[in-house]
Amino acid sequence: MGVTVNPAHVVADVVSALHDDHGRIRLPRFYDDVDELTSERRADFADLPSDEDEWMARVETTAVDGEEGYTLLERLWARPSIEILALLAGDPLGLERSVIPETAEASFSIRTVPGQRVHTVADQLREFVAEVVPAHVEYTLETDEVIAQEAYISPAGTARDALERALERGYGLPLAGRMGNAGGGPADFLAKTLGAPVILIGTGLPDDHWHASDESVSLTMLRRGAASIAHLWEELGATAPPQSGR
Repeated sequence: MGVTVNPAHVVADVVSALHDDHGRIRLPRFYDDVDELTSERRADFADLPSDEDEWMARVETTAVDGEEGYTLLERLWARPSIEILALLAGDPLGLERSVIPETAEASFSIRTVPGQRVHTVADQLREFVAEVVPAHVEYTLETDEVIAQEAYISPAGTARDALERALERGYGLPLAGRMGNAGGGPADFLAKTLGAPVILIGTGLPDDHWHASDESVSLTMLRRGAASIAHLWEELGATAPPQSGR
């Protein structure tokens, strides 16, 4: 290090401090509202077919990492996470020069789980950054709390049972188990506003490169998903209480 503050070093310090050696997130009180997985929920994940080598090939990575003590599927669908999305400092497109960058920035995404609230986690992030960044360094921290999605899981009940039967009909396969959900902000909002259960269905595959610039979709999966929705209306109708005639 030279004789002045290098913003790139400061950002690197923040990023490197986000996790401990066991893959756990180091934001203060971050896990206070995270419920431990029940044996029933872990059994649900264990029932799903999962092969780490196949998963790495499909998502084009070379290793599985993350919070110790949890399986790949549990980390994907039931545990919170922080992922670094972008790092920027200096002039990456210009000529290489021996100049300390004036600014540096990082962009990352936080995935919460049921029990956690977006505004609470945002406050924990602010407290964490304030502790890591030296007092003489000026910084700005922006959080997208307005558009952030609260975690949501389709509630058990008649509607979810009907969806599972519809999926079996639409895909022509028996139900193997239940995955989790990374977001669901609109579902959480609608469920609270309408006072009615909202159930979620997804047709994406791991190798669809979700959210990436080369995101894709399998038309076969999409058609089967549409068929499942059509079957869902029939399944829901079959569970409705009979209407008395006039």
